[in-house]
Amino acid sequence: MSIFFYILTVFSLFFALGRFNPLYKYLYYLPLFKSFRYPGRILILLVFSLAVNAGFGYKALLEKTGLTRKKIAIFSLRVFG
Repeated sequence: MSIFFYILTVFSLFFALGRFNPLYKYLYYLPLFKSFRYPGRILILLVFSLAVNAGFGYKALLEKTGLTRKKIAIFSLRVFG
C-alpha cells in the first residue's frame, strides 16, 4: 500500500509542476493531459500522499526503534520547538 502512495507522490509532483516540468511540452500532446488546465489543483494529491507517507514513516519509526510516542514527542519538541 505504501508503494502506491510513493508513486502517487512522484506523479502528482510531476504533473503539478505544469509548464515548469521539462517534459510538459511533449506530454501536452498526449490524450487526457490537455485536460489538466490548472496543474496546481493536483497539489492536493501531493499534500495528501505526503501526509500518508509521513504516517507510514512514523509507524515504521515506532516499530523499528521501540520508542514510545511520549519519547518521540519530547524529542520532537526539543529539536523543532
